Amino acid sequence: MGLLGRLKNLIKGIPKERVSIEPVAYYTPKTKSVRARIIQPRFPAQYLYELERIIFTNPDLSHAHQIFLDLVNTPVEVHVEPFSERAKAEMEELIHSINLDNLKRHLFSQLIVYGAVSAEAVVSPKLDGIEKIVRVPVPTVFFVYDEEEDTFKPYQIVGSKQIELNPITYLYKPLLTLDGSPYGIPPFLPALSIVDTQEEVFQELKNLAKKMGLLGFIDISLPTPAQDNGETDTEYRERLYNKLIEEAQRVQEQIQKGLIIHYDSSQVKYEKIETSDIGKGIIDQIELWLLSAVKLQPSLLGRTTGSTETWATVAYAQFVRQLKNMQQLVEDVLEYFIGLHLTLRGIEFKHLEVEFEEPPDLNPKLTEEAQKVRADRVIALYQAGLITEEEARKELGYDPQGIGEENQEHYVRGEWL
Repeated sequence: MGLLGRLKNLIKGIPKERVSIEPVAYYTPKTKSVRARIIQPRFPAQYLYELERIIFTNPDLSHAHQIFLDLVNTPVEVHVEPFSERAKAEMEELIHSINLDNLKRHLFSQLIVYGAVSAEAVVSPKLDGIEKIVRVPVPTVFFVYDEEEDTFKPYQIVGSKQIELNPITYLYKPLLTLDGSPYGIPPFLPALSIVDTQEEVFQELKNLAKKMGLLGFIDISLPTPAQDNGETDTEYRERLYNKLIEEAQRVQEQIQKGLIIHYDSSQVKYEKIETSDIGKGIIDQIELWLLSAVKLQPSLLGRTTGSTETWATVAYAQFVRQLKNMQQLVEDVLEYFIGLHLTLRGIEFKHLEVEFEEPPDLNPKLTEEAQKVRADRVIALYQAGLITEEEARKELGYDPQGIGEENQEHYVRGEWL
């Protein structure tokens, strides 16, 4: 039997529907109650609320969040084909109404904190366009598995209210999911296991600073008063104790003013606390664990670890790949909403693309030299007749057809956005 015959036999054996099942389908109760059929997240909403708290209150995590946000939120361009002045005007109006700069910053932050973008387009009452785009809080979004359609349907549950979110106007886009679960995994999730330890260490240091100060403590010896005639031992000890308390308060006030006044009979000594690298080593190790938890290299936050320049380049390249994955997801969200707006406005288009600029280059001079070498190689291949002009343009990242007068109206860069 020839290859064609074997392929025909294989096709006959291809099932016409899904054979595997989502595990949740087996355990979901057969009831119409939405709450009973809700798929519980692998990481409950409490985890997300705790992540909110630590990301915006912990200095290291707040810094990491800002690094991600600043580098991923680059300028954006929109390509639409075919181009028309009306399409341009409609998109300009949409971008103004949704405040695109502010929206994309918030979408990226949502993605960094929760691991998913959750947003809804609010359509005008006449269904002739999008009026605004609102973020739907990720911790309030839950899913129900529809076995007939083989899809996860989103619901928003707040208190006693449950709202079925419309799949046309609502988007939930996770950066990463686990098998059998539609919920996004927060990138900073591992930090939850480290932050508690860091907070305990810092609390101990604060307590130590209160007891001894940052540099040392003052030892003051006072002459012991004699026991009065007729004074019992208990009364005598109580009088000594009260005297020490009184002197301690007085000295504390003097220290805060930068001086100490005492009688000749009193002795004042400054006791220096010897420094130790143990505490610093513990703090540094915890910070390294925390940075690993949020998938950052210490060098990106200005930490000196003695790593080589080669490793720093590799680390940054890995970080840029993380940023591009985030940009791709937000591009998909913006493309869908802009396309929905144009469709509601009655504007037909063949292709719509939202594209973010590349994250900052670690070594732009080296990259430019590499691009020149590559361009020279492609030009040499073209001049030798080994590749066509169209292949050369494609290899160098240009439109293979060439942007001439005829094609220019169908391919317009989106700087005007």
